[in-house]
Amino acid sequence: VRDFAITNNQIQSNGGTYGTVRIGTPDLPGNANATSNHNDRVNIANNRLVANAGTNLAGALGLFAGSNNYTVTGNDFCGNFSAEYGGAISHYGRSDNGNITRNRIYYNQGYDEGGGVFVAGALPANNLQLSPGAGTVTIDGNTLISNQSNDDGGGLRFLMAGNFAELVENNIIANNLSTHEGGGVALDDSTNVTLVNNTIVKNITTATAATNGALADGIKPANPAGVSSGGNSTLLQNTLPNNSPNWSKPRLLNNIFADNRAGWAVLPSVINFNESAIHGIGDSTDSVTTIQRWDVGVSSSAGLCNAFDRISNTCGSPFSFDGASNTTNALATADLQHADGAYSYVADAGNNISPAVNGTASVANGGIGFVNPQDFLVDSLMWRANTNVSFPVLVAHMVPVNLLANYHLTTSSSPTWAVNSGVPSYIASQPSATIMAPNHDVDNDSRPSGAYERGADELFVPSSVDLGVTLTDGVTTTTPGAALTYTLVVSNAGPNTATNAQLTDVVPSQLQNVTWTCAATVGASCGGATTGTGDIARLVTIPVGGTVTFTSHATVRSTATGTIANTATVTRGAADLEVNTTNNTATDTDTIQVVGGDLAVTKSANKATVPRTGTAVARTVLYTVVLTNSAGANTATGATFNEGAAFGLTFNSWTCTATAGSSCGGASGTGAPTNRSVTIPAAGTVTFTVSATLTNPFYPFIANWPVINRVTLAAPSGFTDATPSNNAATSTVTVTA
Repeated sequence: VRDFAITNNQIQSNGGTYGTVRIGTPDLPGNANATSNHNDRVNIANNRLVANAGTNLAGALGLFAGSNNYTVTGNDFCGNFSAEYGGAISHYGRSDNGNITRNRIYYNQGYDEGGGVFVAGALPANNLQLSPGAGTVTIDGNTLISNQSNDDGGGLRFLMAGNFAELVENNIIANNLSTHEGGGVALDDSTNVTLVNNTIVKNITTATAATNGALADGIKPANPAGVSSGGNSTLLQNTLPNNSPNWSKPRLLNNIFADNRAGWAVLPSVINFNESAIHGIGDSTDSVTTIQRWDVGVSSSAGLCNAFDRISNTCGSPFSFDGASNTTNALATADLQHADGAYSYVADAGNNISPAVNGTASVANGGIGFVNPQDFLVDSLMWRANTNVSFPVLVAHMVPVNLLANYHLTTSSSPTWAVNSGVPSYIASQPSATIMAPNHDVDNDSRPSGAYERGADELFVPSSVDLGVTLTDGVTTTTPGAALTYTLVVSNAGPNTATNAQLTDVVPSQLQNVTWTCAATVGASCGGATTGTGDIARLVTIPVGGTVTFTSHATVRSTATGTIANTATVTRGAADLEVNTTNNTATDTDTIQVVGGDLAVTKSANKATVPRTGTAVARTVLYTVVLTNSAGANTATGATFNEGAAFGLTFNSWTCTATAGSSCGGASGTGAPTNRSVTIPAAGTVTFTVSATLTNPFYPFIANWPVINRVTLAAPSGFTDATPSNNAATSTVTVTA
């Protein structure tokens, strides 16, 4: 099916072969097209899936190859079980552009891998072939708490996903358990995973999986508990660029890693049915009180360096303990970050934070400031199983439903570790990419709230304010060299005092020699000195009803043209909430009028020839003279027009017309229009019509004699004429025999 929706259902206590809700069938034979189930754009939203089970590959929900562009959002997955992979959600096989967003996933179990969410490429029938991978998946804004896998990836598991881009952001991954690697997240053959702004805390590994090998003294060594990665298969590594990491190296930005506990397991040499076989996680039945925390790392069996992108751990061999004192000291190699005790946090260059030894923050609260952190603890007592067959059964305790943990930040969270300490981006290497912080958090609230937080939650408890700004210089036009005075007023209509509001007014390029002064009403602050030059960039504080006023003086540059757009902006402070953004920007615009324009004159005659002798009418010529000023110019007031004399011509009379705003200095006259004072605005015209008669008889007695008449237009004082060469014009009439 395509475009199928499963929404708003209660799906409870069901079972199925490939999950209770099954989208497609795994491992279809044939080519790539045949193996796709063609279940594009399936939408699974706002359901409750409770206490369901599956026997193969999926528990509650199975999404198999060809479920492209699926959406799983707003669902509640609780208490589901898979006898294999993916207790709650299993994405198995290649499906591109999957989205798993804003689901609550808790108390689910995968008897093999992926207690909460499982993302994997299909396992080829021929083990000499590379898996086609999982396709691209975004896992955003989910809460994965108290899920369990009996191998890798208690909360989230990527297996054979290949080199597809997998984005994991804004998730709370906490209190999950894996009996082998990655209580929070486990990666294998998944080389393009990005983890951004996740809270990965208080997950545990127990080292009790059948795949967790034992050392010579019977100890099953610990594995990374927060995020764990393993070495790449040769098949996948051969497809990667040269010098690529030989393990699934995720890119990390703004994550919180805290109190992820790496347990190690050993059966006691003397049978004690009340002692847990798991050590190092802080359980009350553990005779070893030292807690071992290992937030991020590469499984030591891979023989690789624990150097996640921007998280620096040491390279280590498998854990080894002093056989004589392993039940008392449990001292591991440097792979573990530190043992029990109070600790502070350190940030790496990717702005992720993880514990460092000898600090002062509270271990119980992870040193971060969570609303309700809880320890998820298990024990493994010998009387529960036949130890000749396997380790004892794990039993969880200290996780009552009414104390389900809450890993949102509190208002009292330390800003040093989580609040306002994130960064907007990070350039990762090997594999290289620019990683961007998301614009929302686990609750789909906007980021950033001032500055970015680390982890899944963006803490924002703002004070509401209504800032406004006005800006004017009192004019709409100006000229080069003119002086301008701007008045910039910032106000606050409340209901709370605006603190550290950012005011910015960048000087436009057409202005120079800018100076300003500032005045504030009672209780308001200019944010610094009350005088200055150039740009205005201040953090101002304004109580309800108060104002801050900046008065700026500037000069228009002599070369300035076009318009001057001066813009002032005020932005709320980090602790405030702007309730009305429509009045946070003001712009004053002035049109620059150049002093002058382009005056021009043209002249034409109604006759090309006149006879040397004959009647006066035959020998009379009408000249048309047009005076103009260019568009956008200043008005030319008092320009002087002159009709020049010509040999053999007698001027009779003239008339004049003008366009709106223009002036002839008179409508008509006798003789020639000499020294006429005219006014011509931008794009205006003044038109003279002049009558002149050729002398009878014309002298000298030469046929085809040219009679040339010239007129001029002179610009008034103070008016800059752009093209003086077009301020004169001539007209020629030829005298015939």
